[in-house]
Amino acid sequence: MWQKSLPSPHLHYFDNENLTRLLAGVGFSLVLQRELPALRAQGLKERLGYVGNPNPLVLWGQYVVIRSLIPVLRLFPSDIIVGIYRREE
Repeated sequence: MWQKSLPSPHLHYFDNENLTRLLAGVGFSLVLQRELPALRAQGLKERLGYVGNPNPLVLWGQYVVIRSLIPVLRLFPSDIIVGIYRREE
């Protein structure tokens, strides 16, 4: 996993279908659903340097390679979804 050894706020993982089904069971309906980019250039170098004390040359090498792959990665589905739901009355 990309976030290995990094603190993660994730408690659960959902996809479009199971999240909508879960919320429908407690009276919510889907209003809008979008994907967010899985990887962003902003803050990438800082994130790569977060763990340990990386060699600066290795850090910059990783940054350049990953940064150059971002346009290619955008061709694939994102693993980040945002859903807006409304409680039915």
